[in-house]
Amino acid sequence: MSTPELSPHDFPVQASSEAVSGMSDAMEEQSRLRFCELTPAGRGAVATLGLSGDLSLLNNWLRLVSGSFAQSVEPDRVAFGYWGTEPAEEVVYLRTSADRAEVHCHGGLAAVSCISRALLSAGARQLTPEEWLQLRQPIIEAECQLALSRMTTRRTAHLALRQCELFPQAVRRLTDCAWEEVPQALNALLAHADFGLQLSRPRTIVLSGRPNVGKSSLINALVGFDRSIVYDQPGTTRDVVGAETVLEGWPAEFFDTAGIRRESIGLEAAGIERARDHLNSAQLVIMVLDAQAGEQPEDADLLAECPQAMVIWNKCDLETAELSEDGRLRVSARTGAGIDRLIAECVRRLVPDVPDDSQAYPLTDGQVQRLRTLAEWARHNHRSGFQQSLREWTEADGAG
Repeated sequence: MSTPELSPHDFPVQASSEAVSGMSDAMEEQSRLRFCELTPAGRGAVATLGLSGDLSLLNNWLRLVSGSFAQSVEPDRVAFGYWGTEPAEEVVYLRTSADRAEVHCHGGLAAVSCISRALLSAGARQLTPEEWLQLRQPIIEAECQLALSRMTTRRTAHLALRQCELFPQAVRRLTDCAWEEVPQALNALLAHADFGLQLSRPRTIVLSGRPNVGKSSLINALVGFDRSIVYDQPGTTRDVVGAETVLEGWPAEFFDTAGIRRESIGLEAAGIERARDHLNSAQLVIMVLDAQAGEQPEDADLLAECPQAMVIWNKCDLETAELSEDGRLRVSARTGAGIDRLIAECVRRLVPDVPDDSQAYPLTDGQVQRLRTLAEWARHNHRSGFQQSLREWTEADGAG
């Protein structure tokens, strides 16, 4: 049976719109001025705008103390000047290459907005940080750098930084593979895709149990500050309360849910329904039992609903052992006993396998989709489509 003739349109790449939304603009004239706010919006000592293209357009607003024009300042030499008039903004100007520069101004919104409005009025195009990263470099590198910028802990940033080198190298090595070895190489890259995607996303942990078993106190102890309201009246927590934290370097988000009991009405019942929704989507459920009250019939009902949950005893204020006779962890939200052991057990369950330092894996949904597209080309034995997709992903188009 002959292989059907295919074209690149048969396998559309659903790459992240954030990472590659500027692809259609990469073919515009290189001389057009483009700019991007490189520092986050909000208060800060200094804000930075990156510029690329015809720097002579800056002379309409930029007056350098040295008397030089924007396009003629020696690269990598810092120049002081003013932007606009009445009143003028003090700025520091740095030309980084023939057609690239940076303008550093006072932090906050006013100065940045003033400069941005002036550039837009002259026809300059404002780029998103994702589009800016894509200038003059292959999409795959831009994706990795964007993913790196979204890491929230030192541990995940370290892993993502390693992938900024390992992953593009591994993808480019596909061109050196024997054609029959390509599927295996792609499977190896996809093997740890879930781990890579999770680096920039907090792992979700839901605390569940009957009312008044100490879930609110426990989540406060786990995150290290008072996030949930603590009161000894059953049913106090009416809605799902979230709190982000870090567990041994891994981002995590705890959810304190309404206590689940059989007899509930009105607002409490609505909170319980939301709690059940979170139970179904959580990556880890911690079922909290009251050590002072002992296991109740409602506890058994909840455990039957969520058999995969990690079960712990709370309110073990006078206990010294960290494990009960049934193997369940004993903790005290009030004294902090057993909390470190609980955190370690959460990490063990949520991150059971960390890839070897030499293993390459994708960091974004777009990278996963592109790998799957390459796998489709290989499965259909369509080398030209495979090679074209690989080139588009790994080769710079020279725009910028």
